[in-house]
Amino acid sequence: MTAEPAPTFNELCERVRQTRHAHGAAIRARGAAEDKVKELEAAEKAAAEAESDAMYALEDFIDRETAVTPQGE
Repeated sequence: MTAEPAPTFNELCERVRQTRHAHGAAIRARGAAEDKVKELEAAEKAAAEAESDAMYALEDFIDRETAVTPQGE
């Protein structure tokens, strides 16, 4: 059984370059994901507000349509 030769200086430098590149890409991807989460949270909030507004409008409509009016009006 023979041991693998130790990596050369250039091989180690290349490994550092590659891992630094991968690390930078991971940081950028995380930032993009965090931005997307914020965007989705804002969309969810807007949708919840729109749903609430629509429900109040429906309740108001039902109240108006079912309101008892005095006879002769």
